[in-house]
Amino acid sequence: MSLDNVRVVSHVEPRRRISATISAPMSATPAPDDATTDPAVFARIARVARRDPAAVAITTPGRSITYGELTAAARRGAAGLTAAHGVGGAESVPIATVAESTVETLIAACGVLASGHPLVLLDDRLPPAKRAAVVRSAGAVVVRSDEIEGATEGPVVGRVERGQAAMLCFTSGSTGDPKGVVLDHGGVASKADDLRAAVELTPADVVGCLLPVSFGAGITAVLAGLLAGATVAVVDPRVSDPDRLGAWLREVGATTLHASVALVRSLSAGADPDGDDASTRPDGVRTVVTYGEPLLGVDVDRCRRALAPAAEMLNWYAVTECGVVAYARLAPTDPVPEGRVLAGRAVPGRWLDIVDEVGRSVPTGDPGEVIVRGGRPAVGYLGRDSERFGVDAEGVPFFRTGDRGRVGDDGELHLLGRLDDAVKIRGYLVEPGEVAAAVSTVDGVADVVVVSTQVDDRTELVAYVACASGRDAEQVVRAVRTAAGDRLPPWMHPRFVVPLDRIPRTSRGKVDRAALPAPAVASSSPRTRTSSSLTVVATAELVGTSLGVGVDLDDDLVAAGADSLSFVRMATMVRERFHVELDPARVAAEPTIRAIADLIDETTRAGSRSRRGTGVLVPLRETGSGVPLVVVTGAGAPAVSLIPLVRRLDPDRPVYGVQAHGLESRGRPDRTVRAAAQRYVDRLREVRAAGPYALAGHSMGGIVALEMASLLRDAGEDVVDVIVIDSRLTTTLLDGVGAAEAVDRNADATAAGVDPDAVYEKLRLSLPALLRIRLQMMVAGYVTFAPITQWMLFYNKGLRMLARHTPRPWAGSMTLLRTAGNEQDARVWSRVVTGRIRVADVPGSHTDLLRDPHVESVANEIERALAGAPVTDVTVPAR
Repeated sequence: MSLDNVRVVSHVEPRRRISATISAPMSATPAPDDATTDPAVFARIARVARRDPAAVAITTPGRSITYGELTAAARRGAAGLTAAHGVGGAESVPIATVAESTVETLIAACGVLASGHPLVLLDDRLPPAKRAAVVRSAGAVVVRSDEIEGATEGPVVGRVERGQAAMLCFTSGSTGDPKGVVLDHGGVASKADDLRAAVELTPADVVGCLLPVSFGAGITAVLAGLLAGATVAVVDPRVSDPDRLGAWLREVGATTLHASVALVRSLSAGADPDGDDASTRPDGVRTVVTYGEPLLGVDVDRCRRALAPAAEMLNWYAVTECGVVAYARLAPTDPVPEGRVLAGRAVPGRWLDIVDEVGRSVPTGDPGEVIVRGGRPAVGYLGRDSERFGVDAEGVPFFRTGDRGRVGDDGELHLLGRLDDAVKIRGYLVEPGEVAAAVSTVDGVADVVVVSTQVDDRTELVAYVACASGRDAEQVVRAVRTAAGDRLPPWMHPRFVVPLDRIPRTSRGKVDRAALPAPAVASSSPRTRTSSSLTVVATAELVGTSLGVGVDLDDDLVAAGADSLSFVRMATMVRERFHVELDPARVAAEPTIRAIADLIDETTRAGSRSRRGTGVLVPLRETGSGVPLVVVTGAGAPAVSLIPLVRRLDPDRPVYGVQAHGLESRGRPDRTVRAAAQRYVDRLREVRAAGPYALAGHSMGGIVALEMASLLRDAGEDVVDVIVIDSRLTTTLLDGVGAAEAVDRNADATAAGVDPDAVYEKLRLSLPALLRIRLQMMVAGYVTFAPITQWMLFYNKGLRMLARHTPRPWAGSMTLLRTAGNEQDARVWSRVVTGRIRVADVPGSHTDLLRDPHVESVANEIERALAGAPVTDVTVPAR
């Protein structure tokens, strides 16, 4: 395993809050002292110019300039700035200039760097109000670039001291005021040196810079070329004819290409890989470096075929505050990766840490925040405190990137997205970037971005796709949905697919999320409410989620847009919510909401009749020599809902599911938890006359399992452990215990996979319908209703039982499995458990931890507990 640039640390401490100023030379980690290092960026450029002053330094479509001419003009400009504004110490004032991709702008930039004043490059595409905000924040003097170039000789420019501020780089400020990053001369040069070394630039190269020079990546590419003695060919793609860019790069003899991923994607899509016109392809490009958003495998493939077939590609992952974090190199013969291209490895002298939310390093392969250590990070944010910069216990500077990633066994960094981009879909953590990577490979998709949106208080995914030229939008949308069904799990399927002519982007080339049109959200519930059946309501919601539109109960779903993928998605959701497999042929024969709901009820009843032991004890696996496990379901849930858990438990362990009396066969429902527990114990001992036993229970089932354990212990039986799965003790159960937290009354709604209150609200029940449900509550158990109605009725009965229950102490051991939403700990549970309490945290939410993919973790923790393995032992002080 190669982890050369991955440092393992226990914690990112101590931190220091940094608020940068520019009133004086600022302290920073010293740059290496060697013959080629100088604290002043311009002094190094001047040294390069002396080697060959006649070499072309910068070329644009309108003008070229040699190294000798560049340095002479920059010195004159620096002298003029020094005379006008002073330099050094408290007299240093930031100089702002409007930055265009022109020779004049780059002369001005070099002149400001030579003067010792901090440089502020104002993007010429910024709105005037935003530009003014940057100037105010920097406290800068605005000087036109032609004024700097036209300056006459003045006083000799003073020496730039090590640690002196060189540049103020401002973020886009899309969510607030612009934020200034203070870089000293060593930091600016370090960024350029990292790029120069990675690309192996020499004086023979022509650096094709298709990044605006006002961007941090753009000025870094320019300086990397100048420090190498190369010719830098600069053009702003935002104001250039995209059809001419390839030909212009060929004309200037570009050997490297530096551009945003979006621009490479656009240029590759616009080029004809089979065309005969070689004049539009820059065949001399040996290296393509991409910046900004993640590079996808499909981008690599298209770039190779259409833009630069002989070039290697560098996926450059850098941030303004610390420069390059890592990069990956793909040779022309390397296989095209699927999805996102790896972020790669850190440069020498830099290390990567992956930490959790409290700063602890995570195991190899686990995701967390990416932290870069070493190198020459920025001094800090101008006038702002920040804990993102710091120095560790070894004195090494670090920067918290705010990006989410993981490091594999091979030491390669996999970038997953921003920490705040990840969203929960049906309890699963989803990275929209992974969905976008899958969609990007669909034929006809030229560009894509995936974002989340809220629909009816649920988080859903929206895929915005830019269709390739000449492609039918409806066909592309269908292809995207089909591909999502083939390549992604159901929780990663985009609810909406919105076709666009192009993805809107900001002046910096990033996706302009504010400009994305809102998806057309039709109600997922039927437009005609002619049924009070809970199965119909849940089926209508399910169909609406699959189709993204609302339909009437008797509408033909095929006519409404359902295809094979939609029916597969519906079948998956039916299996998760109703625990039955639908016959696709019967669904296709009558594809309406009402017919599917009837089929669900019919299939569920048939399943109940075909199962042995549809009373309270349902044998889910009777074979095996291990200690039998008895699992009590949550309120109203059928025992069949435990099948995903059983499949992941030790195959040599018998497993029995326990469900409410009367749920699947007629019988008087139990009115108290103690009565239910006694019934379950009696039935268990008929099947398994003697222990040892292991008990478990989900949600309310955990409270029932504890009562069963006490009854079995009273009868002299051995109970090896009680495993409480995300149960919560209510204030009613623990009257007067301040540490106890009341549980959400809907926390046990696992039976139908829907919120009971939300279902009742969607029904918009009339008074007769409400009276009918009251009557159903009274006769439930004696009369068997449609399955989902039955489950919901027993859910409410379970809540009433729980409200009347007073638990008695359990003297044995207990294992508590908690999800993130459950903060109750051993101190709370010690009021009802006097024996040993062990706690383990499991992924997922209360309602989905017994479904894929979280159920595997639950099964593993159950086996660990039954094997006697330590989970998290908790010692509770004696009362």
